[in-house]
Amino acid sequence: MVPGSSTRVLVAAGLGLVVALLPPVSAPTAFGQQKEPVYVGVRVCSECHQGLAAGHQFSHWRLSKHAKAHATLSLPVSEEITRRSGIPEDPLEARVCLGCHTTGADAEEWQRDETFLIEDGVQCETCHGPGSEYSDAEVMQNRELAMERGLVMPDRQTCLVCHGPKGSHDVVLGPASWEYESARRVIAHPRPSQPVVGQPGVQPDQSLERSEHRFVGVMACAACHAGAEMGFQFSRWRMGPHAGAYARLATPRAREMAAAAGVGGDPQASGECLRCHATGAGFAGDSFAPGFDRGDGVQCESCHGAGADYQPEAVMLDPQAARRAGLRQASAEVCAECHESAHGRPFDLEAALAEIAHPKEPVLIGVNTEPEYKTPVNLALTPDGSELWIACEASSSTIVVDTGSRTKVAEISVGGQPHDVAFGPDGGRAYVTNRLDDSLSVIDVASREVVRTIPVGDDPHGVITDGTG
Repeated sequence: MVPGSSTRVLVAAGLGLVVALLPPVSAPTAFGQQKEPVYVGVRVCSECHQGLAAGHQFSHWRLSKHAKAHATLSLPVSEEITRRSGIPEDPLEARVCLGCHTTGADAEEWQRDETFLIEDGVQCETCHGPGSEYSDAEVMQNRELAMERGLVMPDRQTCLVCHGPKGSHDVVLGPASWEYESARRVIAHPRPSQPVVGQPGVQPDQSLERSEHRFVGVMACAACHAGAEMGFQFSRWRMGPHAGAYARLATPRAREMAAAAGVGGDPQASGECLRCHATGAGFAGDSFAPGFDRGDGVQCESCHGAGADYQPEAVMLDPQAARRAGLRQASAEVCAECHESAHGRPFDLEAALAEIAHPKEPVLIGVNTEPEYKTPVNLALTPDGSELWIACEASSSTIVVDTGSRTKVAEISVGGQPHDVAFGPDGGRAYVTNRLDDSLSVIDVASREVVRTIPVGDDPHGVITDGTG
């Protein structure tokens, strides 16, 4: 029953389920007793799946394209793909894009733990399922129990959900050459023959030196420095070499270079290596705010200084106050601290700056100069037959046609991608489902105004009203 109306409205969700908006229908008791797994994010997985004992699995993922998948949605080619696909949204906000460029895109907010970050792209749980119920080390050591708790062992079909042919991608990026066996070898992350799951890799010794300002980590910076209005700065960093600096220490080449420099053992446990491969290396534990993750490599604060005191917007908007609070200007000298003759290689400052450039200027989203279409999807007659109401998906509107004169008499803006329209028995209210917004628009027929927008389930399609009112 819609408040303010005597009509019961039923909405058909994307999977064909029909649910009443109000009152809610209680789930069976059996379902209530079952604990629903939630997404915990790759950072929780990394607590056990990093370091030598676990075959550096986390680092292998961090260097993969999967880790950059969300960030690539900021590229101009992604905007072009969405345009060709008829998606009227920013790729970083479009659910159809996020479905294959992130983890748990369709999950409700309560299905994501506070440790989960959508910016981490295609994470472990995309392939292995939400991990809250199997991530415990004792459970993970029992494969059968872990799978009972939700662990999924992916196969070819799992990959094809996202890696199947996509015409819009082929047109913009060129024909895809993805092949399952080859792709599986690229992302393979086997454990050692005798892994110690649950025991993280050796951690470096921390000096007693304390930073004057605490480090907050790149995700704190990303809260402001993401999106088109900030030039997609966070995404630029994520796709750059600095983000993988810590993970790169886990590669065979890194071990060779460390040995040549007289550094033995695991480079990820070497203070000498970490000095230039991880932000905040060499500082005591109380120099880091909660949420800081060394696995994020060379983060903003390596160049701009520890940010806990200049992070607040009010401080950042005052250049002098920000400098007093620890913000420093990145310079050639800052770069030279790590890059000058590193491992005997020459350093081209100008080329390096071009590679990591992240200007603050807003990125202008392209203006579509092609013809705009209405794309009518479904229609319904008013109970008296005098008007035909048409849900138009591309224009996010409902068109009203007078059936007598066969002319358009009104166009009403509703939600994104409207799909279906229905009327109450007396014809006083019209109801339109909006697939893009996951909502239902309630329209006063006489004034042709939207009087209420009601959130509903994911991807609503059909809508009907009962005959009793």
